[in-house]
Amino acid sequence: MSNPELIIRTCMAEQCEGSGLKPAGVDLDRPLFEHYGLTSLNMISLLMNVCGHAGIELSEFTEQDLASFKTPRDIVGAVANLRRSA
Repeated sequence: MSNPELIIRTCMAEQCEGSGLKPAGVDLDRPLFEHYGLTSLNMISLLMNVCGHAGIELSEFTEQDLASFKTPRDIVGAVANLRRSA
């Protein structure tokens, strides 16, 4: 998978699998914790899955990156930036 938005949508749907969320139904501007109910452990799992699909290492995200991830769109931007700089 090469499109960062598609990667995030797919991984979010997988992370929220019990809710019936489909990739097309992921609202990239809704809060990860409040709207999607992610916990900090879920967030790490999501990011590991995203990294696997995107071909990047979790360690490539800075602490500042991680703290800035409030919505799926924030992750899309960070993944796109990392892939551009690779």
